[in-house]
Order: sequence, then C-alpha cells, then structure tokens
Amino acid sequence: MVTGSDRSEVAEHAMSLGIVTVLGKLIIASRLYEGIMATLKENKITAAAKTLETNKVTDVPDLIGLRILLVEGNKINRLLAADLVKKTKAGIIIAKNG
Repeated sequence: MVTGSDRSEVAEHAMSLGIVTVLGKLIIASRLYEGIMATLKENKITAAAKTLETNKVTDVPDLIGLRILLVEGNKINRLLAADLVKKTKAGIIIAKNG
C-alpha cells in the first residue's frame, strides 16, 4: 500500500487488515523494489521473489498472479504508476483517492 500520510497509525491499521507492506510517498525505485521483495517473501511467493532477485533492477519482473492496489490522487502519477505495474503483468485496481 502506498499512502500520502506519514502517520504511523495509518500503517498500523493497514497492517492489521493484512496489508504486508506500506510505503509513504515519495516513491523511488529502490523503495518500491524493497517493498515488493518484502511482500513476496512474506507471502512465500518464492519463484517470483527469486526472479526479482536474479534479474537486473532495470528488468521488468513477472508478477502474474499478484494483485496491486494503486491509490493516487494525481492523474499523471496515476497513469505513470499504472503503466509501470501493467508491464509486470500483475493485476491492478486503480483508485483516485483512499
């Protein structure tokens, strides 16, 4: 989950609902990568995690079977993020706000 809030109770609530990884904005490639790796390892999706670990960071990981909830208020950021996620073949649900 990505949130614009820096309040710790938002992250705690999300995790109590079963959300494994909560990222605050500003999303940079390394933080997104670390979040994906933590989620994959938590869910024991070892084949996908191994693919991510062995590929170059510039390679697009194959995330078929995963679902990603993208919540972003800014239209341009939403379009860019959705395009990045679609390249991974993961399912995506897009919301304009939380």
